[in-house]
Amino acid sequence: MDLLGITLLYILLFLPIFWIFTYPVYWLNKKTKHKLNPFIMSLRLELLGSSMSSFFRFLISGTYIFLFGTFYCFVFFGTLMVTGNFIFSWFNI
Repeated sequence: MDLLGITLLYILLFLPIFWIFTYPVYWLNKKTKHKLNPFIMSLRLELLGSSMSSFFRFLISGTYIFLFGTFYCFVFFGTLMVTGNFIFSWFNI
């Protein structure tokens, strides 16, 4: 019964807490995503050449994806640890 109770509490507590902490990251990503492409295309990098200009744009885009991927992972694992510590303290584990 303890394992079933832990699983049920994880489902009932983790998902709402996860949504509460994930939504600001999602909202920020949603607001900035459509502004990134026009910003990258507006960069005038003729001095660097065509291939270096594409590489520089690729680095900016990759940094953006890595940043938000890190945010999402931090929120996921942080919420998992906080919820787990809270639930396991109830069961004295």
